[in-house]
Amino acid sequence: MNFERVRLSNFKPYGDADLRLTTGVTVIHGLNGSGKSSLLEACFFALYGSKALDGTLDDVITNGEEETEVELWFSHDGGSYHVERCLRAYDDRVDHQCTLEATDGSDVTRDGARAVREFVTELLRMDAEAFVNCAYVRQGEVNELINATPRERQDTIDDLLQLGKLEEYRERAGDARLGVEDVLNARRAVLEDKEAQIERKEEKDLHDRLNALKAERNEVETEIERYGGQREQARSTRDEAEETLAAYEEKRAELESLEGEIDEIESAISEAERERDEHREKIREARERIEEIESAIDDRLDDAGLDAATEEAIADRREALDDREAEIREALDDRRVSAEGFRNQATNLAAKADDLDERAAEAEREAESLAEEADEAATTADERADAIAELREEASDLRERFADTDVGRDEAADRLEAVREERAETRERIAELSTELDNARERVSEAEELLAAGKCPECGQPVDGSPHATRIDEDRERVAALESALADARDREAELDDRIETLDALVEAAERLDEIDDRIETLEERVAEKRETAEQKRDAAAEKREEASDLRERAEETREVAAEKREEAEESAERVEELEAELDAVEA
Repeated sequence: MNFERVRLSNFKPYGDADLRLTTGVTVIHGLNGSGKSSLLEACFFALYGSKALDGTLDDVITNGEEETEVELWFSHDGGSYHVERCLRAYDDRVDHQCTLEATDGSDVTRDGARAVREFVTELLRMDAEAFVNCAYVRQGEVNELINATPRERQDTIDDLLQLGKLEEYRERAGDARLGVEDVLNARRAVLEDKEAQIERKEEKDLHDRLNALKAERNEVETEIERYGGQREQARSTRDEAEETLAAYEEKRAELESLEGEIDEIESAISEAERERDEHREKIREARERIEEIESAIDDRLDDAGLDAATEEAIADRREALDDREAEIREALDDRRVSAEGFRNQATNLAAKADDLDERAAEAEREAESLAEEADEAATTADERADAIAELREEASDLRERFADTDVGRDEAADRLEAVREERAETRERIAELSTELDNARERVSEAEELLAAGKCPECGQPVDGSPHATRIDEDRERVAALESALADARDREAELDDRIETLDALVEAAERLDEIDDRIETLEERVAEKRETAEQKRDAAAEKREEASDLRERAEETREVAAEKREEAEESAERVEELEAELDAVEA
């Protein structure tokens, strides 16, 4: 550790001083009372605060001033630091402010006298007392060392370096080692018990079950997402299909109407063209026949139903036949149109019946698929219900653990933490009692040696009246009391160890119960969803079956109507043949 700079303001004799220390040894000399010791005390005060002072805080403030400030820059173990302490006196009290920060770019800051002192103690690995004994000698101690006898000088050096405590620390270290071995053995026992618990847990394949349940949960969530997507897609498809079907029905009805009209018009055109050609041919033939008829008019009078071939008689007869021909042709046209219309209607109705059958078959397939999905959902719900039953059985076993104790499920963790804190305090108490007991035993042993010798082996004075001899009974009583307290503390530690082991198991059970409760809640929601899904699928399947039945009934009815239309078409065709024969007779 190196001091690099110290700056003082109103510290003892210094009103304002700023000292920079370079590499190497710095010697500060001057008359007595000039402030040499105060300068060193300022450095010590900057590091450890009030622990470095022989007097009170207000003793360091320059007389007549209200505040003092000390700043110290130092480096240690590769790091550089700056400490600033400020004292302000007012209303018979002193306000102490202190800060420390690193000057090497590292992120180290401390605020408050205690925080800075703890940081310096940890950084230097020595408290104020150790710093005084090993690195700092107060004024007057050097003179005492020079003027002392060799024995006194040795004792002083031992006190300065705390060498006299090495043996004590060695014994305390041995006791601490034994205590650590005891704690280590206890930890090993706890570890073996935990390993046994782990083996028991591993035999139950909890991880496999957990992984299986997680995998099942992932599969279920995937199915839910898939079904959700399919449901939305199906709704969209259904809406689009309904719109398309509505438009299709409108277009189909319009098409059927147009097709009927087109067929009728085409039939009328064909019939008109055919009649026109027939008429032209008949006119030509009639003209040719006129000449033949006129030459054979007498022979045909009987055939024509005339008494005489007068123009008036012929005109009257022709007029009557023309009227009859017109009636027959009108009836023939009506029958031909009716026959064609019935045939078209029969064809359209047959196609419609086939379409209804296809729709019925599709509805039946959808119903079958929905039924299978409903069965799968019901099976999944039953499996999850079985899993819930197993979890509830496990939860019942875990709750029985709490029934035999005074610990509630919700307070197990807090009770465990409290017992652990109490055990830590008990162990600290055991360490303190062990150290205090060793010191008391050492005092008793020392006093017994003094009494046995009769004189002090160090100074040669009589033992009578020596504090070591007069308080031996008090020390012996203290040893007995400490031994009893130590035994009680160790018994309490054993009780707390057992209690912690029990509470560990209860905390583990409480955590498992929380997991089971969450899992049961989730599974119950999944079971309800699956059962609801199964019911919805069954209802949808029933609707599809009913729809298929209605479609088949409509198809059958449509076929019956188509058959009726075919019969009517055949009847109209027969009537057409009769009218054509009658027309031929009229033409003849």
